[in-house]
Amino acid sequence: MTTEPSEVDSDPAAVAGPSGGFWGSALTYTIGALVLQGTNFLLTPVFTHVMTGAEMGRAVNYLFWSTMFGIAISLQLHGTLNNAVTHFGRNQLASFIRGVMPWCAVPAVALLVVLLAARGWWEDALGLPWTWLVLAVGNGVCIAASMMAIAQAVVTGRRVRYLLLTFLATVGGALVGLVLIGLLTDDALARVLGYVAGSVMVVAVLVPDVLGGSGRGGRVRGYLPYALPIALPLLAHELLWQVAGNANRVIVLRLENATEAGVFAYAATLGGVAALTAAAVNAAWTPWYFANAKAGADAATQRAARELIGGFGLLMTIAILVSPEVLRAITGRAFWGGDVIVPVFIAAGTSTFVFNVAANYLIYRRRTGLVLAVSAVGCALTLTLSVAAIEPWGATGVAVVSFLAAAVMALGAIAVGRVLGCRNLPQLTMAAVVVGTGGVLAGAAALADAVAVRFALAALLALLLVVLGGMKIRARRATGAAAA
Repeated sequence: MTTEPSEVDSDPAAVAGPSGGFWGSALTYTIGALVLQGTNFLLTPVFTHVMTGAEMGRAVNYLFWSTMFGIAISLQLHGTLNNAVTHFGRNQLASFIRGVMPWCAVPAVALLVVLLAARGWWEDALGLPWTWLVLAVGNGVCIAASMMAIAQAVVTGRRVRYLLLTFLATVGGALVGLVLIGLLTDDALARVLGYVAGSVMVVAVLVPDVLGGSGRGGRVRGYLPYALPIALPLLAHELLWQVAGNANRVIVLRLENATEAGVFAYAATLGGVAALTAAAVNAAWTPWYFANAKAGADAATQRAARELIGGFGLLMTIAILVSPEVLRAITGRAFWGGDVIVPVFIAAGTSTFVFNVAANYLIYRRRTGLVLAVSAVGCALTLTLSVAAIEPWGATGVAVVSFLAAAVMALGAIAVGRVLGCRNLPQLTMAAVVVGTGGVLAGAAALADAVAVRFALAALLALLLVVLGGMKIRARRATGAAAA
């Protein structure tokens, strides 16, 4: 049976987020992400002891380009799944995925042809041998499929599946990389093959089941024409976002040296705990937000967003205060120079989280072109200011530019939503968290040598977070008991 696209009815259950409600999903994803990041904390320092800074710089350069290729190949179609559920209904989701995914072959083939047609030029431009470029395209195909599978797991509330997919792509790939370093003479190539193995394992083990399963409901015409106007601005946004967030490594590699780039990349990876946690929480937030936006539950959505963003800001403030000592405790001395960079990337990840929350409103409204416009500004700031900052301030200046660009993007998305009349997000709270994080970063830098003071402040904030969380839980239980 084939039907025309139509809106699902107004019943919130038809588009509800993962089972168990937002907070249950957020807790699952966040704890899972932190466990994964904690495992990476244990694994990543091992690479600093078995790889030189130059080797790590080469491997990270490959990771950057394979990720960019994966985003391009994906056409960002996985970013339309929440819209698809809202528009077509949950029972059409599997059919929607099968209808749009084959089109990812078009950019994959185009990339391969372009790279091979002038492989010498691309080797010089991207800093990768042509064999690595071909490998990066194949890796990109796996990354695109993995992103769709992970997005489907989130939208359908399959939390264990989401965590397993993420585990294979990150920790699994790192373990394979460590094994290969012991077997191969080229440690950079071994790490690259570990990156490849992570995405290949996701495809080989899980994606066939996710993409090949049968969906309920009839086949709907118009999937791709519906998805592309939403996806293509998101695709451009994501590419620019990757450039804004990762080109700093390439700039340090090109304008400084491979050793400095390796230290910078390692510190940015550790600071990425904020971005990883933000992505995990956003995975729970987005389906819940779309469902409540459709139901018109503005007050409840705004209240939940205020609690979420405030709590996230407190958690990341604690991380900023203690992160320099964490880096020095788990790495070799060659990488201790990154201790001033890690807090900056934690702050950048906090702004990224606020941006994601603000951008969800624009995506729900299908105004993804505005998301792209904000990203373009952030990318332009990153590229121009990073080049200007690296000579006087080195890699630390580049890191600060990354935070400033992320903050500008977050504040820009908030401002655009305000102009469009967004009423279900606490925009003043969101802006305060972005600005306040910058203040915390400056304060932590001023207290760089006062380790005891920073740890005491972190302990007080942790106690405050526990107390506020406990009060919230008791209030919810009291409300539930009264209702019963």
